[in-house]
Amino acid sequence: MKIELKNPIKFNNSEYRELDFDFEGLSGAHILSARAGMTSSSASYIDGLVPQLSMEFQARVAAEAAKVPYEVITLLPAAYFIKVTTEARSFLGVRD
Repeated sequence: MKIELKNPIKFNNSEYRELDFDFEGLSGAHILSARAGMTSSSASYIDGLVPQLSMEFQARVAAEAAKVPYEVITLLPAAYFIKVTTEARSFLGVRD
């Protein structure tokens, strides 16, 4: 999935005009890295038990898939953020 941004995102002296998400290219190491980024202070009890349900975890997985810092995903406009986390949620096997 590729997203072209109307307004570039600037983070740490880098500018992002588009993001390309390769969820299928992720390994277990990527998922563990995303999980490790969730601190006990930021994750609720349920997020700790079932991280796939956490929007933060979904955003962290999306960042791994796009090979960008997590903060870039959090800086996305809300509509893009929802689209990206929904895609990650689906990849993680969470069904409504």
